[in-house]
Amino acid sequence: MINGSILILAVIFLSVLSVPVGFALLFVALLFLWVHFGGLDGGITGIVLSGITTWDTVLSWELTAIPLFVFMGELTASSGLGRDAFECLNMWLARVKGSLAIVTTLASAAFGAVTGSTAATIVTIGTISIGEMKRLGYSAPIRTGAIAVAGMLANLIPPSILAIIYSSLTGVSLGKVLIAGLIPGALLTFLFTMTILIRGIKDPTLFPTEDRTFSLREKLSSIKLPMPILVIFTLMVGGIYFGIFSPTEAAGAGCALVLITTLLLRRMGWNSFIGAVGSGVRTTGFIMLLIIGATLFSSALATTRFPFLLADQVIALNVPPIATMLIFITLMIILGCVLDALALLILFIPLFLPIVEALGYSPVWFGTLSVLLIEIAAVTPPISGNIWITKGLDPDATVMDVTRGVFPYYLAALVLVVLLLFFPQLATWLPSKMMG
Repeated sequence: MINGSILILAVIFLSVLSVPVGFALLFVALLFLWVHFGGLDGGITGIVLSGITTWDTVLSWELTAIPLFVFMGELTASSGLGRDAFECLNMWLARVKGSLAIVTTLASAAFGAVTGSTAATIVTIGTISIGEMKRLGYSAPIRTGAIAVAGMLANLIPPSILAIIYSSLTGVSLGKVLIAGLIPGALLTFLFTMTILIRGIKDPTLFPTEDRTFSLREKLSSIKLPMPILVIFTLMVGGIYFGIFSPTEAAGAGCALVLITTLLLRRMGWNSFIGAVGSGVRTTGFIMLLIIGATLFSSALATTRFPFLLADQVIALNVPPIATMLIFITLMIILGCVLDALALLILFIPLFLPIVEALGYSPVWFGTLSVLLIEIAAVTPPISGNIWITKGLDPDATVMDVTRGVFPYYLAALVLVVLLLFFPQLATWLPSKMMG
């Protein structure tokens, strides 16, 4: 138990010192395995055996979905499909109070549905919406808050890079984890939209009204703009749900469809394509380093039996399962103040999974809850990756402006956490109906 605690604290310490999470995991795991198996006498053997396990994990067929989904996101970001969705929604909702904030939320949900990347969603939709909000006179907290939290939708609605990493770390069915995010993702989109509408009713001065009007012909003509995103998303998620193809095959199909769409629309030049490939390779390399480090760290942690001993002790406390989960949720939110979101996922989710299963909860449900908590951590100061990315898009806003703007949506996200806790069927019903 002590050895396991030391391992976790060592990684947290290195992360706080700004050491990249993947390198921190690798360093701590290799050092521990070297010492545990006898240093010069047996350390090499232990590291080699763990290396073989890590290699087998990296060669997993399901992990092929990562570079494909990442490349699909890069292609989508370069193609202008996000702008198409934004323009269509803006035409239809222009006269609604808080229209641009609502459009940012809905466009982020649509864009995230074919990228699975929080950062790409914030940058793509934020670049479009910040200029429009400034034009109408939205205050810095209002315009940046809507953008920072809208990125949360990208990893809850499938495809989700975080869901793929969760599946690779825990062995839970990737298809089921992806589909489990559909209803909660739709609910969070609804909760964010209602937050904007209620705030607009309580204080109409918060959201200046769009000064342009659009004819019915313009609105009807705009419907075709988001159709590529809708078709690609439907084919991918529908294919997984009905058992037509696996998540990896869905990633390949989606990638091919986005590429064909961008070529047909003549929005992809050679330089853009090379840029998307290069960015995709860098992002994939970063993610795979995290997975390799996490796998090796899990091997080191398993030798201490820490996860199983911790599960036994928690069960021995004989507290209600809901109380245990509330402690876990609180711990994740607190740790989100000092740790990167990915560090939370890699360090603590595999650690708590044995406890969750022992309490009788579904690992698929836990995957959806974990992704939501990781995204909440991404807007929890002071680390709050989403807040810093959004601040970079708006030079006129401060970090405090973004943080203030995020707060109402933060409460809405916590409402979804409570709903998932008391109504786990929100995440488990669709996966239980999957075919194939």
